Amino acid sequence: MTTHNESALTAYDRLLEIVRLLLEPADARGVAQNIASAICEAIGYERAVITTIEPSTGQIVGTAGHGVELADVAQIREHPDDIPVFEHVAASNCPVVIPRDEIRQAIPPKYADLFSVRGTLVASPLRSERIGLMGVIFTDCAGRVFQPSSVEQRLLEHFSNLAALAFQNSILLEQSQELTRILERQRIGTDLHDGVTQKLFTAQLLLQELREDTSLPDNAVDTVGLLATRLSEAGSQLRQALFELTRTGDGSPEAAAPLHRWIRHHLDEFVQESGISVDIELRGSGREPTGRSRDVLLRTVREGLANVAKHANATQILVVVRSGLAWITMEVHDDGDGDELDVRAILNRRDGLSFGLRSLAKDAERLGGRLWISSAPRLGGVTLSVSVPVSGALHDTGLLG
Repeated sequence: MTTHNESALTAYDRLLEIVRLLLEPADARGVAQNIASAICEAIGYERAVITTIEPSTGQIVGTAGHGVELADVAQIREHPDDIPVFEHVAASNCPVVIPRDEIRQAIPPKYADLFSVRGTLVASPLRSERIGLMGVIFTDCAGRVFQPSSVEQRLLEHFSNLAALAFQNSILLEQSQELTRILERQRIGTDLHDGVTQKLFTAQLLLQELREDTSLPDNAVDTVGLLATRLSEAGSQLRQALFELTRTGDGSPEAAAPLHRWIRHHLDEFVQESGISVDIELRGSGREPTGRSRDVLLRTVREGLANVAKHANATQILVVVRSGLAWITMEVHDDGDGDELDVRAILNRRDGLSFGLRSLAKDAERLGGRLWISSAPRLGGVTLSVSVPVSGALHDTGLLG
């Protein structure tokens, strides 16, 4: 007669091989979905929900599930500190059993109600040796009170390890691809620097010699001067493009600091260099921006200040940060003599003069955000505004979320 343990071991051997095959795809979410189903089939549980720590925000998010509505799983988004059982799970290397009468003290009541958790709940850490804790797998029998056997606990541990391996591979693959993109940008930047910039410099020297040639006809002097100016502008724009192309992050000591601290650091440097008065206003109490959203916001400050210093004849600048729960907006106001219609026209032009703003607008659009130009209501000049999602993940390609 086949015992319960023997039956579980047979299922374990069969499904473990299936899950090994599931590790081949790069789609970690798809692997997790299959593992959630395999857990229930192998152990006999009715439901399994896999949650992972979102790298860009540090939040616990719903990733996959079996025996539950995936739309409900997608609603899970919580900071680990707000899930009491998480601290217990994080300190454990094996599944944690949560009795029925402790459910509402262990997980937020809204999730207990959402998934109708009425019986024993088992939480297993999703841990990677290389990255650390990556999430939690929650399993139950949809209302039944039970005590997992040692075999069931071992099976759940193995499935948790396999899921962690899938997500670890996904993250390492993303990191490898990002490194490849950085190296390729640096290679292109080096080629441009050694090729195009040198030719521009040589052309500028030749034009300078022409301008100093006293035999040059009077009607050609203005043309040569205009060419020299255009070459100088092209050189400056190319250097800016090379800087953005090869940049892997802001090099200031405050680059990893909270956004408002980085802005203050950058504004202090700007005031010393330009002599223009700058103020900052922080509005809202939303989350700190992360990932590519943060990069776009930092670029907005740099681009806005640089444009005001070069073109606006301004004496005062106001930087406003509006932080919401899902979106964050950066505004750079000035009291200069620029006109919003003229700036919009420059933004729509195809020549090099609009490179910085157009590039910034494209980066915002890739994240699902936008850039716009308006008049500055308080200072009377022009306002540059850029709005992006806080996590930079609405339209961007994320790792787990």
